[in-house]
Formats: sequence, C-alpha cells, structure tokens
Amino acid sequence: MELAVGDGDLVTGTYHSGVGTAHPAGSFPLSGYVLDDAVAFCVDFRPNGSVAAWAGHRVAAGGVARLVTLWHLARPVAGSDEADLWRGVLAGADEFERQS
Repeated sequence: MELAVGDGDLVTGTYHSGVGTAHPAGSFPLSGYVLDDAVAFCVDFRPNGSVAAWAGHRVAAGGVARLVTLWHLARPVAGSDEADLWRGVLAGADEFERQS
C-alpha cells in the first residue's frame, strides 16, 4: 500500500493485494481521511467485483509505525433479502507496517 496525506487530511494512494481474486501485481485506487490517530480509507476493487473499506488507528511501538484496522468488503448480490445481503459482505482485520 502506498499512502499520501494531503490538504484537509485527505488520504490518497494505491493498494496492492496479495489475497483474494485480485492479482498481486495489480494496483487499485485508494482514498480516505485521517483525523489525529484515526484513519479510514476505501479501495476500488471494481475490476474484481467488489469494494472495501478499512478503519482503524495509527500506532507506534518500538519505533515502528503501524496501522491497526478492521475492514469490510462488499460485492454485489442477486437477491434483496437479508440473507443475500449479508452473504455479500466479508469482514476482517489487517495490520500494516511502514516500510522504509
């Protein structure tokens, strides 16, 4: 993942996924916001049929900067009943460590 924080604490960048249907060499647009130590960003995996969002905190321990996050990934579903809708959402947690 490559991030830059600009005016208004807007986060932009690219996300490279090594899991799921996304090809590890592919990159996907990323956008979000930072508020003090809180961060949230979304990634457009549309070419692979989904969108995802991460929210969490920036932390530093032992001189290492990390993002500790929870995520949700949503993909389109055919039906509209509640069970169909929840089958189209995945959730998990990720930690990202700054590479020098």
